[in-house]
Amino acid sequence: MNLQYILKIFLTVFTLLVSVFSICQEKNEEKVKHFREVVLKKDFKNLYAKQLRRVRRVYPLALEAAKLIKQIDQELESIDNKREKKKLTKKYHHEIKSEYLFVIKDLYIEEGKLLMKLIHRETGLTVEEIIAKYKNRFSSELYDQIGKLWEQKLDAKYDPQGEDVITEIVLMDIKNNVVTFDPTPRHMTKEDFKNEAKEYRANKRAARRLMRQQRRSASEEVNNEED
Repeated sequence: MNLQYILKIFLTVFTLLVSVFSICQEKNEEKVKHFREVVLKKDFKNLYAKQLRRVRRVYPLALEAAKLIKQIDQELESIDNKREKKKLTKKYHHEIKSEYLFVIKDLYIEEGKLLMKLIHRETGLTVEEIIAKYKNRFSSELYDQIGKLWEQKLDAKYDPQGEDVITEIVLMDIKNNVVTFDPTPRHMTKEDFKNEAKEYRANKRAARRLMRQQRRSASEEVNNEED
């Protein structure tokens, strides 16, 4: 068997092995890719559902804030008298405080943070900038209350391409009617807030009692089995 023939066989076998290795590698990569996609989709589904619930609660407030700011700015531009401007902003201050202050207080921490970001998305202004713009006017106390409730940074900005990408997807689905959404903001009086807080505490106590009973029953079962 001459050298040329041996080299030819070697090259053929080598080419075949490289092809087989490449095919196996591609299949493994596809498996890894498929696995990653499944994991991401599963994780995304949970994150999406959680964020959708939050958006449904706070997005109407952000939309209302944007509408009110635009409305007030337009009315202020049409008034030259400083006294009349002060009177107008005072009127809005009382209306907003009576209608939305306890709604804001009723929010959970993450919902409060989301509201601040959505206000920035809808108005182009951070809460800090809104407070500065309406200093000593209607919005200062209301928006400052948001930050005090959760020790949140008042300069929070909405980042649709970064940490707020899932929120943005939710909002796009709302815009395209993929998911149901009611833009009507909630209203809550001080009495409503107290009643809900009272009910929440009662439910929490009941849950703790049930948990203690279950633990006691489980402990008794273990003791009976040991006897």
